Amino acid sequence: LSEARSELDDARAALGAEQEARAAEQDAAVMLQAGVAELEASQDSADQKAAELNQLLTQQHEALSEARSELSDVRAALGAEKDARAAEHDAAKSREAAEMSQQHQALLLQARSAVTESQAALSAEKAARGVEQDAGR
Repeated sequence: LSEARSELDDARAALGAEQEARAAEQDAAVMLQAGVAELEASQDSADQKAAELNQLLTQQHEALSEARSELSDVRAALGAEKDARAAEHDAAKSREAAEMSQQHQALLLQARSAVTESQAALSAEKAARGVEQDAGR
């Protein structure tokens, strides 16, 4: 009887240990499931953040491309303005040259006229001298 009681006590102790092991196993399974759920939520959050960052990066890339395009347009406008100023400068120089040429032509005509008048005066003087010499003879 004592031996049976001892075996019964041992069986009860083994049963208690087994129940504690099962409870610990269940706690571990619950903890494991909670960890997996937390990891999945963390992964979903990380995926969402990665998608948001990717979208932000895409927007920044588009903004940069637009800024580069605008900069190119500004550079082209500045180049066109520079060309227009150079053309205005060239036109002003051409007008000045044309005015100077007209002035030179006017002075040349005046000089020719003066030469012609001088030649006419010299011819008249020679003729008058010739008349005087003829009259003196």
